[in-house]
Amino acid sequence: MCFTVDAILEPLRDGMWHPLTVVSRVFSVSEAWVREAMEFLARFGFVDVDHTGGKVRLNPVFSKFLRDQ
Repeated sequence: MCFTVDAILEPLRDGMWHPLTVVSRVFSVSEAWVREAMEFLARFGFVDVDHTGGKVRLNPVFSKFLRDQ
């Protein structure tokens, strides 16, 4: 399976928090795969991960950058 970063971030563009379980269903992949992918994207400031709530959102600063392009 191969996804682009843009495809992975698309469901998060609304800036809201999204449960990892929902994101995993969008891509038909395991929640573990989504968690690992989101952790990778979080290291570079693309997303914020709420480990306690199991949620992810597009980082507000990165979101503004995308809107301004």
